[in-house]
Amino acid sequence: MKNIKWYERLKELRIDNDYTQAELAKKLNISTKTLQRYENGTGEPPVSTLLELSLIFRKSIDYITCNPIYDDLISDEMRNELKENVIAALEYKKKN
Repeated sequence: MKNIKWYERLKELRIDNDYTQAELAKKLNISTKTLQRYENGTGEPPVSTLLELSLIFRKSIDYITCNPIYDDLISDEMRNELKENVIAALEYKKKN
């Protein structure tokens, strides 16, 4: 399996989900230039942006940031439960 950097994963997720940089930047309420910096590794998104990315792509922050420790610490069942809880919390936050 190829080692992938978090910024490569971000670009991969954007492309796989058929977003242009402009479209994703608008959803994140950031400039296209800021997103470009994230995707080329010269800038890092704040936690709030990572949470939004997690909701948009329905992936964990650990997945988005390529955290290798995550896979070793918890079971698949616990990982899925955590993912569902994070998504539910973010959706609740968006509604209120």
